Amino acid sequence: MFKKFKANQVKSFIPIYQLNNLAFNLHTQSKLKHFKSLNYYNILSFINKNFSNSTLSTSSLAEQIKSKLSTLQTTRLVIKDTSGGCGASFSIDIATQSFKGKTLLQQHRMLNELLENELKVIHSITYKTSIN
Repeated sequence: MFKKFKANQVKSFIPIYQLNNLAFNLHTQSKLKHFKSLNYYNILSFINKNFSNSTLSTSSLAEQIKSKLSTLQTTRLVIKDTSGGCGASFSIDIATQSFKGKTLLQQHRMLNELLENELKVIHSITYKTSIN
């Protein structure tokens, strides 16, 4: 059975809400059902075994975002971690000709599609888009 973690139970670089979201998602997808008890250490060991090629650090997440958004041939791309270093919130200032003729909503949807995997671990993201 899934049990939420409390802040005093977790000492990690992963924010508590991200850990709870990840635990819930993995549990409902039957990925963690083989554990008798779903605890912090089981989840971290599962992450280390199964996601060793991907890292949860803020700098690498910002680099992944930059890499994916660079495919739009940007003329300006500024990515800021607005969460204080934990990687939970980002602000992105992006300019590209790919936005030409698109509404603001279409531009944001385009960015969300590109960052689909990254958005699974980010709590909030803010876009400032332009066509320059």
